[in-house]
Amino acid sequence: MEKVTALIKSGRVDISVGPGARLSCDEERGLFRVDGPATGAERFADALVDARVHGFDAERDVMAVYPHLLRRGIVRKWSNPGVGEADFVPGGLDLTPEFHPVRADGSVEPRIAFLGPPSEGVMYHQIGALRPDKDHHVIRDILCWIHAFMPQEQESPAGGKTTELERDPS
Repeated sequence: MEKVTALIKSGRVDISVGPGARLSCDEERGLFRVDGPATGAERFADALVDARVHGFDAERDVMAVYPHLLRRGIVRKWSNPGVGEADFVPGGLDLTPEFHPVRADGSVEPRIAFLGPPSEGVMYHQIGALRPDKDHHVIRDILCWIHAFMPQEQESPAGGKTTELERDPS
């Protein structure tokens, strides 16, 4: 958001049209027209970029697994508490920093982990995180999750390699 704020302050990004913007084509000028019903602002552009992230709502997802997990209380949706207004519930799951879901009763389900769209809201994942030679927090988070999931090889006292599973069969 700091980058977006800097772009707005420098005049490279214009948000003056406000919420609920309406788009039309001004064929005489050969431009797009963007009207702001809440602000009364009108702007013209020769190019538009649709930079929205597709929403995810576990309750309404086409994959039956998410609504089913919600109904069974295995997961719950994340909410950002409102102050003097309703809570904001974008649709993602309530997760711990280790990506485990918080159950409907508030306990944590350590046998399941979620990444990507189901984690939107409480976590923020960016496609740009996958760029080479970047130490992005998303990739560090994923590595933490993988390390918790995968057994790690270690030297045994006898000199051979063992895994955590071989040392602790429980």
